[in-house]
Amino acid sequence: MFQCKECLEYKFQGEFYKNPTSKLGFTSRCRRCIIKRNLERRKADPDNRAKRSKEYEKAKFNTEHSEYLTRKSVRRLKTEYGLTPQDIDELIKSQDGVCAICRGSKPAVVKKYNKNGLCIDHCHQTGKIRGLLCSLCNLGLGAFKDDIESLSAAVIYLKNNREEKDHPYCW
Repeated sequence: MFQCKECLEYKFQGEFYKNPTSKLGFTSRCRRCIIKRNLERRKADPDNRAKRSKEYEKAKFNTEHSEYLTRKSVRRLKTEYGLTPQDIDELIKSQDGVCAICRGSKPAVVKKYNKNGLCIDHCHQTGKIRGLLCSLCNLGLGAFKDDIESLSAAVIYLKNNREEKDHPYCW
C-alpha cells in the first residue's frame, strides 16, 4: 500500500498512476487527488490551456500559415520533405493558395498536416517538391504512378469518347 501525499490516505497500488521516472514507479498522489486538482485548475482559469498553447504557437512559428501547423507537423515537414513553415508559406503564395493542377480554391493549408487542404506533391524517385495539390489531383497522379505516357493515354481516351451535347467528359 502507498500513501497519497495530498489526501494522506493509504491506498492500493492500482489507485495511483504509473510513473516510470519515480522511485516506486507510481505518482506520489492518487488518481482521485490528481483528477480533483486538475478540475480545480480548469475551473479557476478555463481559457488558460488554450491561451498558453496559442501564444506558444505564435511565438514559435511566426509565419502567416503557421497557425495551422503543430509542433509535430513542423517536425514531419522538416524530416520528410526538408521544409520549414516559411517554405510552405512561399509555396502557398507562389500558387495563389490553390491546387497547381485544377486551380481549385481549397483552404491554403497543407492537408497532410491538417484536415482538408492542399497536399505536398513530390517526385518519389528524387524527393524533389513539385508543388501543392488538392486531394483529388494528388490521388489522380498517384493512381497513374506519375507516368506521363499513362496520363497522356487517359487524356486521349477522354477526348475520343466525349460528346459535345451533354457533359464534356461523360456519355
